[in-house]
Amino acid sequence: MYGFIYSLGNDLFPPEVRSQSIGISDIFAALGGMISPFIIMIAEKNQTSPLFLFGVLGFMALLSSKYLPDGKMTSMDEKEDGGNGEDIEMEYMKIDERKNSVELCKAKCSV
Repeated sequence: MYGFIYSLGNDLFPPEVRSQSIGISDIFAALGGMISPFIIMIAEKNQTSPLFLFGVLGFMALLSSKYLPDGKMTSMDEKEDGGNGEDIEMEYMKIDERKNSVELCKAKCSV
């Protein structure tokens, strides 16, 4: 669960609230891990109770997701704060190990 939170959290949450959102997701994942032994104890008394509990929680998540803003996974170029449209020139070194040479290259990028 933690790997899912950290890998997908960077794409889901905007930069302004990313650390807080990932922290809250982490808290809920830890709470789920703490509650799971109690759900097993409930299952020993009544086998349908955990199914009902997970169904209700899933339905509540479905209803609450209706009120979330649209979070399309767009590239940085398509985001509003993706950049100011300036072109910059970057320099980088290209190393060819077979020829044992180093070449200085230039490329233009828009930011």
